[in-house]
Amino acid sequence: MHGRMYYTLHSAMHTDNFYIVRTNGQEVIRDHKTILQIKIHHLDSHTYVSNRNEIVLYGIGQDKLVAFETVGICHYHAELVAFALAWYVEYTNQPDMFITREDPRLSLHLKRA
Repeated sequence: MHGRMYYTLHSAMHTDNFYIVRTNGQEVIRDHKTILQIKIHHLDSHTYVSNRNEIVLYGIGQDKLVAFETVGICHYHAELVAFALAWYVEYTNQPDMFITREDPRLSLHLKRA
């Protein structure tokens, strides 16, 4: 795992600050108390190209491969983003989901070669 940053989000955090909305077919995590919004891209269902102007993290779960992309906020408090993702992991019952900054699809393509 040289050069990779993995985060395991185990949380006992029970909060009602976060919720998921679906807008034009896109799921978005929102926070009631701030303007934080994080798009959820299900990588198995469509082609996703990351936005270099946003914070993008990837979640690797047992049955999910997702990208999390902030909306309109490129330098948001990392702690709040981490809390939102920890909430999502708990909400979707994916306790073993790994969160990484590297696109896991790149290593999948390299392994096939």
